[in-house]
Formats: sequence, structure tokens, C-alpha cells
Amino acid sequence: MKKALFIVLFPLLFLEAVVAQIVPDEATVDTVVAPVDSLLLRLDSLGLTLDSLGFPADSLTLRDSLLRDSLVQRLDSLQNLPPGKLSQIELSEDGLEDQVDYSAQDSMIYDIKNQKVYLYGSAKVAYQDLTIDAAYIEFDWSQNIVTAEGRPDSTGRLAGNPDFKDKNQGFRAKRMRYNFKTRKGIIYNATTKQGNDLYVLGARAKFFGSDPQDTTSQDVVYSQDAIFTTCNHPEPHFGIRSRRQKVIPNKMVVVGPSNLEIGGVPTPLWLPFGLYPITNDGSSGLIFPRDFQSNPRLGFGLQGVGWYFPIGDRLDLKLTGDIYTRGTWIVRAESRYKTRYKYNGSLLLEYSNNRIEDNMANVNNQTAIKINWSHNQAPKAHPYNTFNSRVNIQTNGFQRELEVSPTARQQNTLTSNVSYSRRFAGKPYNFTASFQHSQNTTSGAVTFNLPDLRFTTGALYPFKRQVSKGGKEQWYEKINVNYTADLRNIFETSDSTMFTRRTLESARSGMRQDLTVNANFKFLKYFNLSPNASYSENWYLQTIQKTFDPTVELSEPDTVFITETEFFLQQDTVGYGTVITDTIQGFAAFHNFKNASIGLNTKIFGQLDIPKGYLRGIRHTMTPEVRFGYQPAYSRLIDSVDTDIRPEFNRVQTFTRFENGLFDRPSTAGESMRLSFTLNNIFEAKTYSKRDSTTENIQLLRAFNLRTSYDLSADSLGWDDLRLDWNTTLFKGLTSLRGGATYSFYALNTENEVVNVFQWDQKRRPLRFVSANMVASTRLTVRQLQQLFTGQNPQQKKKDKDRKNTSSGSGSGTTGPQAASFEDILSSLNLTHDIRLNWNVVDGRDTLVIGAHTLKLTVGNIRITDNWGVQVQQFGYDFRNQGFIYPSFGFTRDLHCWVMALDWQPTNGSFHFSLKVKPGTLDFIKVPYQRGDLQSTLRF
Repeated sequence: MKKALFIVLFPLLFLEAVVAQIVPDEATVDTVVAPVDSLLLRLDSLGLTLDSLGFPADSLTLRDSLLRDSLVQRLDSLQNLPPGKLSQIELSEDGLEDQVDYSAQDSMIYDIKNQKVYLYGSAKVAYQDLTIDAAYIEFDWSQNIVTAEGRPDSTGRLAGNPDFKDKNQGFRAKRMRYNFKTRKGIIYNATTKQGNDLYVLGARAKFFGSDPQDTTSQDVVYSQDAIFTTCNHPEPHFGIRSRRQKVIPNKMVVVGPSNLEIGGVPTPLWLPFGLYPITNDGSSGLIFPRDFQSNPRLGFGLQGVGWYFPIGDRLDLKLTGDIYTRGTWIVRAESRYKTRYKYNGSLLLEYSNNRIEDNMANVNNQTAIKINWSHNQAPKAHPYNTFNSRVNIQTNGFQRELEVSPTARQQNTLTSNVSYSRRFAGKPYNFTASFQHSQNTTSGAVTFNLPDLRFTTGALYPFKRQVSKGGKEQWYEKINVNYTADLRNIFETSDSTMFTRRTLESARSGMRQDLTVNANFKFLKYFNLSPNASYSENWYLQTIQKTFDPTVELSEPDTVFITETEFFLQQDTVGYGTVITDTIQGFAAFHNFKNASIGLNTKIFGQLDIPKGYLRGIRHTMTPEVRFGYQPAYSRLIDSVDTDIRPEFNRVQTFTRFENGLFDRPSTAGESMRLSFTLNNIFEAKTYSKRDSTTENIQLLRAFNLRTSYDLSADSLGWDDLRLDWNTTLFKGLTSLRGGATYSFYALNTENEVVNVFQWDQKRRPLRFVSANMVASTRLTVRQLQQLFTGQNPQQKKKDKDRKNTSSGSGSGTTGPQAASFEDILSSLNLTHDIRLNWNVVDGRDTLVIGAHTLKLTVGNIRITDNWGVQVQQFGYDFRNQGFIYPSFGFTRDLHCWVMALDWQPTNGSFHFSLKVKPGTLDFIKVPYQRGDLQSTLRF
């Protein structure tokens, strides 16, 4: 064997020695046909073992590297020879441009005669950007062909199937052949992944690699009897099968006649051809229709077909549309934008032409617009400026007519809000500018508030001295001033006339400036004296004027026959005059001295200590306050108008021309000098626990407040009703109780009218009961209920259990959805109980009325198993109306690459069923069915 190797290697060694001893001759002008690297490749491609040269026989990799290093050192000397003096070295033109690296874990066999290398066990061949991994590889260096396939493992199953990768393409197969020189290959039972989620499985395919010297060439795969799908299971659960396919990696898949298969069973759905773009991040391309719909009113239609444009790293644009066979169409533009650490948002513009045909074959084309805009500024994007927006505007019943989602169609109100705010550094100033929109989809009424500007200041102390001057603070230094300016403009219109001149004509504008002066002084050590004054100035561009039209309004005439030849007309009087309201355009203003008041309050504490037992003390805090307020009359701004030409029925109506003002309106109540009394109470208790010998403070009543007032300017009925309010919590905050009561100082006459007679004078009672109410609300979960009775925190207990499982290595390591345990299901239950009680006086008797009484159970989302999920919202019973509160039920089933969902709303008798492919390239494949308040539709 060594002798044979010496015979083979001797010519190569002789050539090496001759090249090393060449003396350059200036008379000869020869050229090197191939570069040094090409020569190395040809020597290395022989794959000869070097045992006969004395290299270690136990390392094939070491022997190859030593041979290359030796040849490199000697061939490098060729680079130093003068040009034109090299001997002519002829190399094969079929040689590769780069060296081929190969390795194997088990063994390598060299066939010198047939110029082949056989690699066994985790074999790998690498050439430039291309790698092939397989259990077995055969490399024919004379033809530059690699053959790779899998091998049975110890259990007899085929393992180590070829894995082919280059910079543009990758696939797995059972067997393959590839030519490094021509960059062509043939693949058997190949699976390739294209884009983010598209898999192509072909029985036989041909691969044509791109030429690296040609920038316009690209990889192409031609497949036979192939199926492409987004299911990554070895045996796909669904797919589109065709006999011939062309795949351009990272661009598109082109197929001929194709058929949809589900579970390996062909369906009746056929397509004559198909072109499916391969979606990659940041690549433009066709957007396949997300839905096929058949609707009795709209006809058959395609939804969501269009094109995607990645404008940049921070912005994209998607243009799509819907079209129906009966003439209705929709076009939309969607854009998303994002700048990290600054802002992100999205914009949606839709324009539709809704073709409506009635029973008489009359056609009406109705256009509609939909605008959605969302902008979110990062919290730390700017220290002083903030801008956010939520816009949802629709015209001409877009939602009612064209929305498919039941949830969207049942939404009655659309709102928008765009706001900008600025804080001024180092100054107590704030400025906000906003736009509000409110729209009722049922009535079509729309209100715009555009613009709404506000400038406010914090507390300003105009008389306060600078800190550097020092000295004792004077009483006038505590006086502070607050200023607010508001500018508002409101448009009231309908969704059908939203963008017309009528909307502009409905504008109502106004501006208000408020100035408030406050102060707080200590009085007689234990009292707080707080004077206050408030003034506002209101500017309007429209006012009203009411006039009385005494014209009598008659009904439509009726014909009354006396005989066949005699008759007369009879009319009834239906109105005895009309009040007409006119809008007067022009600037108008009024000055409103809202009020001036001064208050005196203090705090009184009372405490009762108990040395033994569970209850160790009770603490009572009282805050009494007396305040005097004055408000002037605005008689000069008050007008009156008659309402009836008949004196006995005429009720003179008072009004002010600023009634429709956006801000303040002059009070018609006249001058007021009011003395108010308030008493606020808080009751607390101290408890003792024998378990850990600690005390705890709890609130018995968070508030127990009494208030009333007396009008010094009134000639009768000067006392206002006494109002009592209270609230507290029970069961560690699980139940909240609040209530109130109203009592009157005055008595009633026989007609149940309040008269200027005190209740004490009539019935020897200080107060007369008027009304009362109480509301009890309980919100609790199973975890809170467990904590209430056991004193343990189940949430912390669960965290400790999870931490213990993690530290012991019991975790499965999976990231998929996990089935909820019974404890998790119970913990997700939320129980809500609400009851409202009202007490009123009916026919002289106190009557209890239950205003509301409901018991609701909110389940939320529960994953029963790894694949089954249930959603239940607010199931309960209404005791007042004696009926069940039906929730919307939802069921989902994960079918690996499919999702089955059922939504049921018993209240309106509608349900929606869908069986669809998970979101991805082929998510347009779905079969939904809905029924109820919407017209039944069947889509594919």
C-alpha cells in the first residue's frame, strides 16, 4: 500500500522540487495559468492520506492540514518571482473557485481510483456559503458532485436526513445530489421553509442556484407533486397541492392548477393558478385576500387584497380593498410608524361606496368614510411636551352597513380625543390643546369640540417676599391667586352631513377667564380661617332672543256634511301662541362675580381607651365648618316672555340670552347670602390580636357627614334640606357600603306641598324624613375568600410553589399554552353582588324600593386543557327584574395549525363559528358562519 502511494505522490513531489529550484530567466515570458489557491485546491481535492510520508496516522484532519501548510510555504515563493519568469503551470479548467472542506464523525474512506470520498456519521461538506449535513455523504471530486442521504439508526428509523443551507435557501430531504460547479441539484422528498412561515413539501424537486458573478440571477426551485402550507408538522394537516410549482426564495411561490387538502383529503375547492408572495420583514409584495364572503345583500366578494410597502425602518404602508359582485367596494390605507423611545402609532383611512338596492330595484350609491388614528408618546420622550391621540370617526353609518364583526356593530358610541399639553420649565404654567369627538351610531348625532384650549396657572403668591429678605411671614403673604383661561368651539351635526357647510354653520364658540383668590390663616390658635373669592368673564359669539307669537294655531280642517248638498269645514284650536327662539350672531360678554365666601373650621378629637378585650379603643374625629357666601343678582341680564294668549293659562317664562353659552350662565335665582354648616366625622377603632400580640387600627366609618345652609336673603323657606352622607367597608375591604338621607326642617300641608312652617311647630319633630338610599357592592375572588377565612395569601403560596418547582428542575421547559389547574380556575372566578335600596315617602308612608339587585359571576378566560379554552363574561341573575343576565360564551380549540372558535351571545340570539388557519401567509383559508342580528353569511 505504501509503495502504491509513493508512486502516486512522486510526480507531485518532483513537480514541487522543480518549481522550488527554478532560476528566473529574463528572456522567457511565461504566465501562470491558474492562481496559487487553485493549485492548492487541486492538490487538496485528491484527499490523499500521507501515512507514507511519516505523518501521524490517527488524525486525518491533521494530515490534510500539514500537507496544505507545507505546500503553502513552498508555493508562496512563486509570488516573489519577477513577473514573466514563472514556469508555465497548467491546471484543469474544471477546477472549483474555492476549496471544499469536509469532515465526518465516524469514518472517511478515500477511493483514489474513482476519485471519491465517502463520509459516515454526522458528515459535513462546506463550499463557500453552502453547507450540507447528513448521516452519509459521497463526494466525487472529479465531477464536483455531492450525494447525501440519511441512514437507519439503532431503532431502524431513518435519521440524519440531508440538511442543505446556503445564504438564500435551505431545505431538508431524504436524498439529494448537488453539483458544486454548475450549482444545480436534485432533491427527493424535500421540505423547504420560505419566508417566515411557509413550508413547501415536494416529492421531487430541482434546485438551480444563483451565479455569484451575476447579481441579477436568483435561486429557483422547481417541484413536482408538491404541497405548500404553514403547518410545521411532518405530515401537514392542510395545504394547497399542485403538480407543478416554482419557488423563488424570499419572493413568491407560483403554482399551476391547485387543490386545497385538509387532513390529506382533497376538497372541492380548486384554483386554476396561484401566486403567493413570501412575506419577510421589510419586504414589499402582494397581500392575498384575507377573506372570501358570500352575503345576500352584498353578493360574493374579496376582502383585504392589496399591496404592502415598507417605506423605511420606522414607517410602512398597506393599501388594500374589498370588492363585491353587487357593486359595493371599499378602499383603505393603513400605515404604522414607530420611533423607539419617542412615539408609535397607526393611521387607517377607509372610503366606501355602498350600493343599496331596494325591493323595487331602485339603486342608491351611498359613500362613507372611516378614520382611525392612534398616537402614543413614550413617557420619557420629552420632559415638558406631551401629545397623544385616539380618533375614531365614521360617516353615513359605515359601522352599521359594512362592519362584519358583531362586537363592532353593537358599539353604540364612538369617541375621539387628541390632546397636547405643555409645562413651562421653572414656572407654574400649563397649556393644553385638545380635540374631542362624540358620535352616536344609532341616532347619527355627532358633536365636535374643536379646538378646546386651556391655560392654567398654579398658586401664585403676589405679595410674598423673597426668601433672602427673611423675617416673619405676614398674613397677606398667604394670599394666592389662580388664573384659568378656556377657549372652546363646538359643532353639532349628523354623520351624514359631517363634512358639509351645515356643520360649520352649527358652530358655538365661547371663551371664559377665571380668577380665584384664596388664603388660609390661623385664627385663635385652633381655628382655620379661609376666605375665597371667584370672578369670571365670559365672551360669546352667539346669543339667543325669545319672542312670543300670539298667532293661534289651528288643526287641519275636517269636512262635516249636514246633507248631501250642504257641508262646512271644522277646525280645532291646538295652540294659543308660540315661543320663538332666534339666534343672534355677534360678540357679547357678561361679567360673573360668582361668589365671595369666608369659612371657619377646626378639628375636634375624642378618644375612648379600653384596657382589655378585643376592642381596645374608639377614636372620633370631627371637623365642623361654618361658611358665609355672597352671590349678587343679575336682574339686568334676565328677560321674560309670555307663553299663552289666555291670561289664566299664561306662565311667564324667564330666560337669559346667554342660555346656550358653553360656560357660565347668569343665575336667575337672584341675590343670595347663604350661611352653610358642615360637620364631617370619622370613626376609628383599635383592635388587639392574641395570636401575635399586636394592635391594628381599622376604620368603622370612613365618613359620616352632615350639611345644610340658610339663605339670609330669602323671605321664606330659608333653610335648605339637611343632607347626610356616609360610607364604610366590611370584610377587609371586600364589601363597600355607602348611603345618604335627606331631611327637611319644614312641614307639609294637606296637598303634600312644603309650607313655611317648621316640622317642630306642627308635629313636635325637629326634622321630616324626605328620602334615603343605600348601596352595597361586594367584589371578591376565590383567592380573596380563601385569604379571608384562612389568613393565608394564596398568591404568595403559588409563587413559592412555582419557585420550588423551578429550583428542583421540575419544569417542562415548554413555552406553549398550559392547561389551568383546578386552583387556577377557581382563582379566576370573580363574584360581584350589587344592591341599591331607596326609601321614599309615598302617600304619607315610608316606602322601600329596590332600585337594583344583581349577582354576577365573571369567569374570564380559562384554559381547560392545553388545547381547549373557555371565555365567559358576567353570568348572573337580576333579582329586581327576575331574569338571568346572559353572558357571551366563547370556546376555542387549538388544532395545531388551525383554530376553531365559537362565540355565542344569548342576549341577542347571535353566534359566530369559525374554523381558520392560524395567522400567517395562508390565514385567508377559513370557514366562518355567523347568525343572529347580522345577516347569515358563509365565507371560505
